[in-house]
Amino acid sequence: MRGLLKALAVLAVVSLLLFAGLACGPKPQPKKKKSKPIPSKTVGLKQPITVGAFKYELLSSQETTIIGPPNQITSARSKGVFIVLHFQAELVGNTPRTLDRREIGIVDEKGKIYQSSQDAQGALTAQRKQNLFKQDTTYRGIAVNGWLAFDVDRKATGPRVRVINLMDPKSFMGYITLPPLSKPPAPAKPAVSATPSAPAKP
Repeated sequence: MRGLLKALAVLAVVSLLLFAGLACGPKPQPKKKKSKPIPSKTVGLKQPITVGAFKYELLSSQETTIIGPPNQITSARSKGVFIVLHFQAELVGNTPRTLDRREIGIVDEKGKIYQSSQDAQGALTAQRKQNLFKQDTTYRGIAVNGWLAFDVDRKATGPRVRVINLMDPKSFMGYITLPPLSKPPAPAKPAVSATPSAPAKP
């Protein structure tokens, strides 16, 4: 009888140890929730797109390395290449507000985001091309025009305009396609000096 009780006691101790080991063992890791992609839409030149409280339309785009007359204090020269955009924006939301500089940018295939160049914007203003972000967009249903310029790396691939709603940037993104950047001109080859002809024999 004593042997049976002793065996039961040992069994109870072993059971308790096993249970304690299971209770203190590694807990299963919670599964990480996959982030949902932000809804987006891509349009082309002269195609309107609504993002947040504004409807946008890219009227034209061009690239240049200098804005304004060369060697003038009002001009701006790019580090890479300027992408100059002529935009139209119209408030379609019910709450009056102005555009923010962070709402329109250019993004390349690597995800690098370019904001408008302050120097280039000043040079555009000197050329009587008004900054879009300084236009009065507080009147619903009245479209305004303005210009933006971005200093983009010459080696950037696949640049496109990215438009966000600063009030809720993860709700929706708009993209506007741009033509690929032109290749920089090849450096001029050094002129080959002509070999002097041998003097004529007498």
